[in-house]
Amino acid sequence: MLVLGTLFEGVTLETVLMRNATQNVRGLLMSAFTAFGYVGQLIFSIVGGILFDKYGPKVPFYFVGCLDVMFALTCIIFCCCGVVKNDIKKK
Repeated sequence: MLVLGTLFEGVTLETVLMRNATQNVRGLLMSAFTAFGYVGQLIFSIVGGILFDKYGPKVPFYFVGCLDVMFALTCIIFCCCGVVKNDIKKK
């Protein structure tokens, strides 16, 4: 579940980025998206190591699971409030 949640999070963010960015800035936004992703992995490696050392080997996975649940809830709230709209044209 953890891997699937993280995978869907990445695909969702990339899809939203590609659909909303103009052609002029897509490359810049993709590079920034990738750079911030690697910075996030670096920060999580440090935080995950600290959680592992202090609380045990399961806690970093709980931490990522909680972050994925927060992301899912944020997406649901945005969809319910109309911030994110389904712009796929019906045939």
